[in-house]
Amino acid sequence: MNQSPIRWPVPAALATITALAALATAVNLRFIEAMLDSSTGVFGVLCALVAVGRLARGGLGATARAGWLALLALAVVVACTEFAEPFSELKGHDFGIDNVDDVLLLAAAPIGLWLTARMERRPAVAQLLLLVGLAAQLAGAVLDLSNAQRFNLGLSVSRAESYADFAQFLSLMSYFMAIWLLVAGGAQQRAGLGPVREAAPAVSPYPPGLRTTRYPPPFLFGFGLADSRSPAERIHRVCNKALWPAGDVVLTARNLATIALWPIIASARALRSLRRHGRTVQRITGKSRWRQFVEQVALAVRHRIPPFYYYVYEFYRPGQPRLAAHYLMRYETKEIAYRLLYPQAGPDYEPTPLKDKMAFARHCRVSGIRHVDIFMLFEAGARVDGGDLIGRLPATDLFVKRVLGKGGRGSELWRYAESGIYRSAQGEERDADSLVAHVAALSLDQPYVIQRAVRNHPDLLDLSAGALCTVRMLSCRNEVGDFEVTCAAFRMSVDPVSAVDNFHAGGVAAAVDVATGRLGRATGLQIEEAGWHDRHPFTGAQVAGRQLPMWPETIELARRAHRAFSDYVVIGWDIAMLEDGPCIIEGNRGPDVDIHQRTALAPIGDGRFGELLAFNLERRSRP
Repeated sequence: MNQSPIRWPVPAALATITALAALATAVNLRFIEAMLDSSTGVFGVLCALVAVGRLARGGLGATARAGWLALLALAVVVACTEFAEPFSELKGHDFGIDNVDDVLLLAAAPIGLWLTARMERRPAVAQLLLLVGLAAQLAGAVLDLSNAQRFNLGLSVSRAESYADFAQFLSLMSYFMAIWLLVAGGAQQRAGLGPVREAAPAVSPYPPGLRTTRYPPPFLFGFGLADSRSPAERIHRVCNKALWPAGDVVLTARNLATIALWPIIASARALRSLRRHGRTVQRITGKSRWRQFVEQVALAVRHRIPPFYYYVYEFYRPGQPRLAAHYLMRYETKEIAYRLLYPQAGPDYEPTPLKDKMAFARHCRVSGIRHVDIFMLFEAGARVDGGDLIGRLPATDLFVKRVLGKGGRGSELWRYAESGIYRSAQGEERDADSLVAHVAALSLDQPYVIQRAVRNHPDLLDLSAGALCTVRMLSCRNEVGDFEVTCAAFRMSVDPVSAVDNFHAGGVAAAVDVATGRLGRATGLQIEEAGWHDRHPFTGAQVAGRQLPMWPETIELARRAHRAFSDYVVIGWDIAMLEDGPCIIEGNRGPDVDIHQRTALAPIGDGRFGELLAFNLERRSRP
């Protein structure tokens, strides 16, 4: 179902304005001229926004693109003349522009008729309104000529001027109504307006739509994108198109404003990043801080890469900027691409549970997927009873985390000491009843679970400062409908008091060769001279070149798990390798790409993940 981006009752408003103008003309009031001038300017701006939005969406043939460019140029000239005309009158100069808009508007209907004629389903009502507008425009021109005493129609000069203004005003109202019909009901058509599937309506890039942030802004015409043969370029263009909903002039105007402001915003962000990391990078590379600042802003403007990532992906190193167009940004994947691919709940369908950890564990159990046991569930300060839950904490290590949490925030590790005592990583001790009461208090804000805390395989114990090490795997639906693992990173804790190994919580990670299960060098998000480690920063154990145990079994577990959650195209799996085999910790429907691009120091957009993400996005966008 298509929704109009215009929220007010447009037809009623236009009809009311036209009726008032007709009444004013009948009693020969002269303010109709002022209404005409202001309406013409608004019309020019509206047409320009529609044209910019359509050109920014891309996918046009050469002829259609030329038509929209002509409409944009015409609209800009009309709008500019309307702004310049009162200025020229104020200054007492005649620049000869007072009738330019009238002449140019004569081309509005022919161009509109040409564009609408290329649609799959002919918008007959809109075309009729364009013809009515053209007829009224021509009638106004005849009356203007009569006023210039080239024809004698038996009208006084003032009456001829009034009728001419009303005819031109009526033509504008017809054009407004035609545009509204095309924007509200015909924006899904082809050849200039682009098809949209009935089952997948366009989604606004601003809350409550796709994006939750406004910066970086979308591209206008796509300059600076990757080579057209690159999967990254295909992803960039699909995501960029989603930020320009067809015919939505309000969002088009907002997009243009954010694009205009982006160099200023990017400069402010670059200065902030420069203060944190500029001296360190200057020591590493000898590159001045001024040059770092310029390169950050250039990457931000040309490739929409936030300045923070200049340091994370080390674009200050020789050769790295050449790969910039192939990197996928966090906002682009998590806020646009994944959301375009999420399964949509309906009256008779509910997607398989990934966010809700309790429901996720139950689905894994039903599907025969090995996962971590959940012992207790807490909501609103109370323990929830259930057939698959227990009433008393067992004498084993426990892990506490939020039901809907992400990134490891709010998680706690409690080791079983002795005599019913549990000890946290910070040294706090509680008995079973006290620990239950503690988690119940945490659940006053949001639900929590207590689950078994598992231990890594003995071969991996020296790669952690205490928390469980996990491998983050990205699996994606492939061209034949099955699922494959495209990339992986092994995460390790470096802080003995941390309960998690999360990369964004201070841990380190190493890229994993998917084919062999061997580790690369370890790194974190901290920008420092010794930012890469062949050995674990805390334990000193060898990392680079290390072979992970049970790697084929881990790959197969991720594939089987994705088949159990097959309505999702992309899933990020956290898998722990235990003494008796791999075990699913959780699945993430919006996995980060930062960890994979940082640890490999290479873009993810031109690898297998990029190929499959581009394939699925393009398949989803087909009618």
